[in-house]
Amino acid sequence: MKIIQISDLHLFESKNDTLNFAETSVNTYQTFQTVSHYVKQENDTDLIIVTGDITQEPTKKNYQQTAELLQEFSLPIYCLAGNHDNPEYLQRFLNSDGIHSTDYIDKDNWRIIFLDTSKPERPDGHLSKAQLIQLDEFLKTDAHVLIAMHHHPIPIHSEWMDSIRLQQSEGFLNIIKQHSNIKAIIFGHIHQEFDETHNGIRYLGNISTCLQFNSRQTNISASELTPGYRKIKLNSDGSIKTSIHHTKKQ
Repeated sequence: MKIIQISDLHLFESKNDTLNFAETSVNTYQTFQTVSHYVKQENDTDLIIVTGDITQEPTKKNYQQTAELLQEFSLPIYCLAGNHDNPEYLQRFLNSDGIHSTDYIDKDNWRIIFLDTSKPERPDGHLSKAQLIQLDEFLKTDAHVLIAMHHHPIPIHSEWMDSIRLQQSEGFLNIIKQHSNIKAIIFGHIHQEFDETHNGIRYLGNISTCLQFNSRQTNISASELTPGYRKIKLNSDGSIKTSIHHTKKQ
């Protein structure tokens, strides 16, 4: 199974608005269109996973516009909420015509679980007790498992970003330790590449379709790296091949 992961689109209602962050200004609509062009050139993609912060302005109109943009891929798309999103609007407007907001899918000897770690008005991530109980049930499968979420559940060694990772992550980590079929956890939020393996599980952080952050920083720092996406190949034996792809500098 071949997957494209895109993340942290930060789209505005107006195509002319810019994301101004860490002394950097980016037109997120233009960068998304550039990344979309690259993604559409990829061969044999089975599905796309969007790991949160889809909008910067979480309005009904913005999600309606975003749905139209995502439909242009002509592929199954699975969306997760990030801390800048409105989960209610995401469920309403990004859940039809080939775009899905769901708990999990089973495909090609894999189960992909989608975890909503967003909490209104909070930049950090949260999972309720009910979500953890449900996750434990979803993990009871003979299939290999990939978990997708927005917030990173382990430190990425950037002090400022780690302060807004998944909070009280012990409950999550205790559950996944009990299931040997989990092969990888993918996430967005961090706007940088990350790849570490802990207790046999690969943790994969993705870059953004707009601006990137420098890694291993005490304070927020924008990178000169260009936007992009992650390619993931899930093999039937449970192995994973993955790579990060940046667009060319304009």
